[in-house]
Amino acid sequence: MDGTTTLNGATTAKSTFGVTGATTFSGAVTANSTTSLKGAVEIYGATPHIDFHFGNASSDTSKITESVSGTLKVDNNLTVANKLSVPEIVATNISTENLRWAKLEEITVADLGGTFIVAPTIFFTEGQTSVHINSISGKTVTMTITCAAITSDTLGGHTWSQYSKVKLSGMIGGCVLGSSDGYLSAKLNTTAKTANVIATIENAALLSSETTYSGADVKNLAMMMYAVGNGS
Repeated sequence: MDGTTTLNGATTAKSTFGVTGATTFSGAVTANSTTSLKGAVEIYGATPHIDFHFGNASSDTSKITESVSGTLKVDNNLTVANKLSVPEIVATNISTENLRWAKLEEITVADLGGTFIVAPTIFFTEGQTSVHINSISGKTVTMTITCAAITSDTLGGHTWSQYSKVKLSGMIGGCVLGSSDGYLSAKLNTTAKTANVIATIENAALLSSETTYSGADVKNLAMMMYAVGNGS
């Protein structure tokens, strides 16, 4: 077929079907074998999408949708077999593991000609961590974090000592911490399994003084130390 072609009904091609010009299909198109397209594929619609039916399932098993202009949403899991390059990553609903200590190491980056420190981070065990708010003054919150997995106060030769500078993230009660700056008011207590922290929290008004938050009220809580303190 040469030129513009419009097909308004069901079309079956039992052999080679060649179209040289533009082709418009007004109804559904079903290809029962491999389909090769050379050039570009453009998808139109209020919310353009591609549905996948793994194993010829009757319902969608995966889906890619342009949910809003310029944003692609991938339903279900996404695995990248090779490199993934992005200018910025924004993550939500991050699942946490048991309390773990990130390895502190010095990495020499030859291309940049410098030495970088990977800051140690504590990911507190969700469902097994409590946070007691001792006091609140403006945006300054004094708190005690308790988690049974706190068994060491030293990592990579560095001690989580008094006045060590930290950043808190996660959520306590209805208060999202973002990346709150703070410091340890005492070194990690491996006997009481506690971390005593004084932090500046923008949403401090959402917390209540002399209150203990635990269980589902403590979500994705993590603490990163970016400067070792000079206290005991």
